[in-house]
Amino acid sequence: MTVTTNSTFTLTAVGAGGTVKDSVVVFVAKLPTATFTATPSSLPIGGGKVVLKWTTQNTLNASINQGIGAVKLNDSLIVMDTASTTYVLTLSGNGGTVQYYANCYGSSVTASNSNIYCYANVSSGRRWASQVEMV
Repeated sequence: MTVTTNSTFTLTAVGAGGTVKDSVVVFVAKLPTATFTATPSSLPIGGGKVVLKWTTQNTLNASINQGIGAVKLNDSLIVMDTASTTYVLTLSGNGGTVQYYANCYGSSVTASNSNIYCYANVSSGRRWASQVEMV
């Protein structure tokens, strides 16, 4: 049996001594979810400001790597990027832990026209759930 919603289960035992009932409630915890973006979609040569923005649901704690640490559950942050950087938003809640990624990639076609491109994607464990290119 797979339980996908909060459920109450009742056991009834009937015997020579009578009838006994007991119940247990099973609460199903939802995985934390979020929207995590990095904008703008590209930066000029030498880098610049990137706005990381996130909103979460079913989350008790949130943190971002790259030395940022614990963050509010719904917030934004401006960071400076001068090279390829991956920002990892780690969420934990009653349903488990998930990670969301915002990547800023530096293009190295030539020194005169290199840009940094940013996009966000989400990972649940080792499996990619979705990928969105910021345009």
